[in-house]
Amino acid sequence: MKQLQKYLNKKGYNAGYPDGIFGNKTKSALKDFQKDNSLTVDGKFGKQTVRYIDKHCYDDVIENKNEIEKEKQKT
Repeated sequence: MKQLQKYLNKKGYNAGYPDGIFGNKTKSALKDFQKDNSLTVDGKFGKQTVRYIDKHCYDDVIENKNEIEKEKQKT
C-alpha cells in the first residue's frame, strides 16, 4: 500500500504520508485518480486500477510486478 500512496502523491493526488494504511486520504486520492483516468470510481485498488497503473505508469514508482501482485492480495 505504501507504493500506491507514494505513486498517488507523486502524481499530485494527496494520499497523505505513505504509511501503508488504506485510510480516508488514500481512498479519496485513489478515487480522484480513477476519475481523472476514466476508470471505475470505486476507491478500490482492484484489478482495473492495478492494470492501468501497470500499463501506463509502471516505471514511475513501482519497480517490479511482484509488488503489484502483493498490493492486489492485500485488498
